[in-house]
Amino acid sequence: MTKAVHVALEAIPAANRPKLLVSYDGGFNGSQYGKEIFAAGAVADGVTVHPYGGKNNVEQSALGGRERVAQAHEQTGLPVYVTEVGWPTAVGQPNTGDSLQWTEAQQAENITRFVKWSRELRYVNAVVYFNYADYGSNDFYGIVRSSGSPHKLGYEALRIAAGN
Repeated sequence: MTKAVHVALEAIPAANRPKLLVSYDGGFNGSQYGKEIFAAGAVADGVTVHPYGGKNNVEQSALGGRERVAQAHEQTGLPVYVTEVGWPTAVGQPNTGDSLQWTEAQQAENITRFVKWSRELRYVNAVVYFNYADYGSNDFYGIVRSSGSPHKLGYEALRIAAGN
């Protein structure tokens, strides 16, 4: 399918042509997904990853899944687009499916370090933080509270990291 889409996109003038991005980790499944689809001949302008840090190791979780980002680039040679990464702030609540819980200060520090690291790589073309506002009983990931009360520290960290 990626080959057919790529051929169709090539008919569009370069200035208006969208990028064909293909998920490398399946959004959840690790690098095996990407290895298999690219071994089968997938074609893309870039790859996407969701490098959440997991919940088995505090230091690793704080960094985000950097190995996923590096693997995606090393194994395809393509630019990487981080289309989801985040750190939830419901300290005292259970961990989420892919992250430990963090204080607001830790969330802000994790955001700052991840964005700085990804920029230094020069092959990460975008980082999208998940999620803007908290939702659910576990305060999932937001950089603002669902109540609309003052922004979390992560909001300012992301604003500064974005250069705004």
